[in-house]
Amino acid sequence: MKNNLKYTSSVNTTKNFYVYVFLNTLQPGVHRYGRSKFEYEPFYIGKGVNDRIDNQFRDKSVNDKSKEIEAKGGQVLRIKIYENLSELKALKKESILIKKIGQIINETGPLYNTELITDFNKIRHNRKTRKEKDKKQKQKYNSAINELANFLTV
Repeated sequence: MKNNLKYTSSVNTTKNFYVYVFLNTLQPGVHRYGRSKFEYEPFYIGKGVNDRIDNQFRDKSVNDKSKEIEAKGGQVLRIKIYENLSELKALKKESILIKKIGQIINETGPLYNTELITDFNKIRHNRKTRKEKDKKQKQKYNSAINELANFLTV
């Protein structure tokens, strides 16, 4: 009996991530942060994959800000700034932009982002550990499938 089942890893190694910004159209003007320039004030920077840019956020403050803008007759512009990135590269670019623009939470800027990732070595270590765990899981999975196949052919 041939094993037709496949094991899939949870590690995403594709370059389909992007970094995006939410802009407040009620705040027009030239908003410059280093080499980044926006026609409207940014209020959120994010990292996404697939349709993440269009999904509702878990962060209540970002949802509330979006509703406030729309209630006042404005729009939330959602723009992808960088595309075709690995997850790690997207995290780095997201963090750099958040740091340049600044966060409301620490009174350095207009962003409603509450976290800033700065320890990329930790992310790399977590990825390596996850890959190792996935490899062990795959070996266990294949071993169990082979045992089952042997049992069924007896």
